[in-house]
Amino acid sequence: MFFKIALCFFYFFSFLFFPLNLKSQERLISLKPNITEIIFALGKGKDLVGVTDFCKRPPEAAKLPKVADYLRVDLEKVLNLKPDLVLASYENSARKDIELGLINRGIRVELLDFKTISQIKDSTLRLAKLLKQEEKGLSLVTKMQEGLDLLKKEYAQSPKRKALLVVGYRPLVVVGPDNFIDESLAYLNLENVAAKSGQAYPLWDLERILASQPEIIVDLSMGSEKSRPEILEERKAFWQRLSTLPAVKKNQVFFFDIEKLRAVPTLPEALEDLAKLILKKSLS
Repeated sequence: MFFKIALCFFYFFSFLFFPLNLKSQERLISLKPNITEIIFALGKGKDLVGVTDFCKRPPEAAKLPKVADYLRVDLEKVLNLKPDLVLASYENSARKDIELGLINRGIRVELLDFKTISQIKDSTLRLAKLLKQEEKGLSLVTKMQEGLDLLKKEYAQSPKRKALLVVGYRPLVVVGPDNFIDESLAYLNLENVAAKSGQAYPLWDLERILASQPEIIVDLSMGSEKSRPEILEERKAFWQRLSTLPAVKKNQVFFFDIEKLRAVPTLPEALEDLAKLILKKSLS
């Protein structure tokens, strides 16, 4: 009897002072490509059991089971994979599926913010804590800030230019304020002509584009269409028709893969590639 009582006390105090840890290898599902990329950067890619159709970086991610596209989560596939944790962002287009289909079914879901550069850093640290990789997370964020600081120093003396960044056609969508792409321009000493539009990604017509008089145009719209040369020619022809724009007059219209500009700690590397494309060419 005494032994049983002692054993009960042992288990009670063990759980009180040494809480049960989650198993060393959790089953993770990522519903955003940038989250998938960060999970791999934290060394926890082996724990992923499901990702989206657009999770292609690093290459190992493309081999994982697909449970979602841009607009919809396949709830049955998610449930069959029995995840311990599903990771998504507040920017997920499939929020309804996430909230009603997953959270309401008792699946643990963590939502992260990646809208701004500050949120990218904060969410990387939070994700690192969730995955018990705090040291790696801090290293990623520290390196990211160092990269941004170097960019700002490198391009501080370059002439400040007005830039227009386009992310979509039909309708025409440009990069506005309050997002990490807009914030990134400051590190390259560029001024976003749509910074005062009041929306993160506003719809613009030709009249507003002509009135903005950008000196540099960066077309980020290609995405999955980048392998189709006819689309690229169509885009080039579109801008050539706007011959009164300074960027068109001076041949300063550039095409850059938006998939490189992800909300991840390696953002400075993508910005350096963008700078090499537009600034070093235009200043040479």
